[in-house]
Amino acid sequence: MSRKLDVKGMSPVITTIILASTILACVLTAYMQMTGVLMAQSQHLEFQQARRVLTSLADIIENSIYTPGSSGYVKFEYTSTRPNLIRTGLTMTLQIVNLQDPDDNLTLTIPINIVEMVGGFLVNTHYEVLLGNSSILATSPLDRLARVQAIQSNGPKMVLDFAKFKVVYTGRAYLYEDGGYNEYNVIEVSVVKVSFGQVRGVESLVAKNLGVDSSYSTRFSSGTLQIRVDGYEIVADDYSVSRSESITSDVFQGFDPSLPTIIYVYVFQVEISMEGL
Repeated sequence: MSRKLDVKGMSPVITTIILASTILACVLTAYMQMTGVLMAQSQHLEFQQARRVLTSLADIIENSIYTPGSSGYVKFEYTSTRPNLIRTGLTMTLQIVNLQDPDDNLTLTIPINIVEMVGGFLVNTHYEVLLGNSSILATSPLDRLARVQAIQSNGPKMVLDFAKFKVVYTGRAYLYEDGGYNEYNVIEVSVVKVSFGQVRGVESLVAKNLGVDSSYSTRFSSGTLQIRVDGYEIVADDYSVSRSESITSDVFQGFDPSLPTIIYVYVFQVEISMEGL
């Protein structure tokens, strides 16, 4: 004797629940993927904005250093892009010594203050010099004093610093002294000394030229000069790499060690502050 089995279909309620759950899972997956894409794009834009803000600020400062009292600003707006005005406590030192007379020397020490911007937390970056170069001793009139670097240290960062001396041989000059003309080598030293003003908001960075200090200008007797800078190749709030560079005046085409040398020193003083709501 055989028993007939009843085969029943799945309950309509259970079918509806399974179908709804499947659709919901698909919708949530698509939403999360789209959110991830939008977040990545937003973070990339913020990182690029940090780069634009600091390179623009560097341009403003370098274009204004020969105009005392001038100022300029650059605005920023994304949510996680924020600047930090950092007094690092580090210094850079320039030493110029007459190798024929070591007592004939010049020493100048400048504090290193930086502007650091954190933006684009999800961006994976590597160390890169975006403006200027890693040298701390420039000898060409075309070399920039500003330096903008991208670094990866507890997240991606952009750093603007002026941790560099520019030492340029400009030729020879005749000065009328004691009833006659004396010939000199002429060297110009340029450096930007950054200080910070008030923080009255977080919408724009403002740079103001406070003037130039030329009180360190001096004269050297005849001889070959050794020029040395001790400073930092990389400077950030939580990371720095020290560096030293040295040259002699022999690298300057036309420099005559049999002549005395006039060294004009220009310390351009710039104040950076923050404005906005």
